[in-house]
Amino acid sequence: MATRRFQIDANSDRQRFLPPRIVTFTWQLFFQNMRLYFGAREIGRIDSAEALRRGQEFQLDDGTLLKLKLESWPCSGLNLYVNGRLCQGSADHSATQSRLLFGIFFVIGLVHLALTAVHFRVATLILGLFFVSMSYAIRSRFVPATLLAIFAFAIETQPIPVLVKILLILMMVRGAYCVMQSRRLEIPS
Repeated sequence: MATRRFQIDANSDRQRFLPPRIVTFTWQLFFQNMRLYFGAREIGRIDSAEALRRGQEFQLDDGTLLKLKLESWPCSGLNLYVNGRLCQGSADHSATQSRLLFGIFFVIGLVHLALTAVHFRVATLILGLFFVSMSYAIRSRFVPATLLAIFAFAIETQPIPVLVKILLILMMVRGAYCVMQSRRLEIPS
């Protein structure tokens, strides 16, 4: 059984004085037998993956409204909204996306550096160092570095299967969009 936990009052004053409020979402293979728990108490069930894609709302005893939704572009991600705000730990949250982008570009940079060790080329070495350095700028959610790194990856000529490159670019664009939205709205993360 798969499990995903969210702390629904992260970055709030309540977090400093009271124990964290944890929402747990469990499911079986292919999103069957989906249940949502608040603490140890079950607060709802979701009938189908299609219902999860549409989004399901649940209300806590204190009036807090939770909405759980499965996003599917360009890859699946589970988002939890608390009173209309995206909860930290959700797939589209800026902190999650910036960690994902950091990892993607760091690995791309390491692959370039490894290729340099096998067959030395100055251009590959420069690209490797560029992607590793951009990954650290991306981790701090610096939007111009994110866009520059995506552009450099899109035009580089390393032999990568086209489908893999397209999927990576789509994930990068989704991450950049989430990071730009959080910057625009100044959502704390």
